[in-house]
Amino acid sequence: MAYTISPAQQNFFNLNGYLILRDVLTKEEVISLGHWAQEVHDLPRTTDTPWMPYEEINAAGKRVLCRTENYANYHANFNGLLRGQKMLSILGQLAGEDMLLFKEKSKLDGGNQLVELMNWNSQL
Repeated sequence: MAYTISPAQQNFFNLNGYLILRDVLTKEEVISLGHWAQEVHDLPRTTDTPWMPYEEINAAGKRVLCRTENYANYHANFNGLLRGQKMLSILGQLAGEDMLLFKEKSKLDGGNQLVELMNWNSQL
C-alpha cells in the first residue's frame, strides 16, 4: 500500500531536509521489526556469508557485533519492507523521482540498540 505525502509534509522536508512520519508502520509492523532486527543480529557470522557482519572489540575487550550490511536479500521480511511500495513511494515523493534500495545497514549504537540505516539511490 502506498503512502501519500501531504503538501505540508513535502514543504517541511524541502525546507529542513528531514521528515518524521509516525504513522507509516502499524503497531504490528513495529513489533515485527524488532523481531526481524534480532533475526539479522543472530545471522551466522562466518567469512563466507553473503551478508556482511562487522565486529569490533568493546571497552571490556570482548568481540561484539557492531553492524550488519547487505542483509535484505537474505531476509524476506526486511526485503519486503525496505523494497516495498510503501517505503519506495514515500522516498519517491520526497525526492521527486523513482527510488530503489541501494544499501542497507543495521547498526548497534552504544547502548546495544539496533538502529536501521538506509541509504537510498535513485533509479538510473
